[in-house]
Amino acid sequence: MSFLKISDKEQLKLIGAQVPLSMHRDLTLYCIAKGTNKSQLLMEIINEWANNRFDTEDTLIIEIGAMIATQWKDLKARRVDYAFSAFIEEVTTELISKGLDKEQIEKIIQITNENI
Repeated sequence: MSFLKISDKEQLKLIGAQVPLSMHRDLTLYCIAKGTNKSQLLMEIINEWANNRFDTEDTLIIEIGAMIATQWKDLKARRVDYAFSAFIEEVTTELISKGLDKEQIEKIIQITNENI
């Protein structure tokens, strides 16, 4: 067994979505009829979306940073005793739990700082 080899499965991340039962049945019928599976079908759909979207990573990071800055302003207006460092720590924890990497989080926090 190799500890340094990265398998294909380690390069994948599970995403989940709940869909109405009727949509699940339609997806299942389609996949059986076409000889594919739901993962392959969804990967094709997501790849098509990713190739046709207009937002860049930087644009999305700026948008998230601005949104977080607005949330901080709203929170600070209600809780004057709340420290910005504690807020950023909570935001960082949430972004990590959502799967963003350290570099993306640092950029978001930088944009947040620029917007307050």
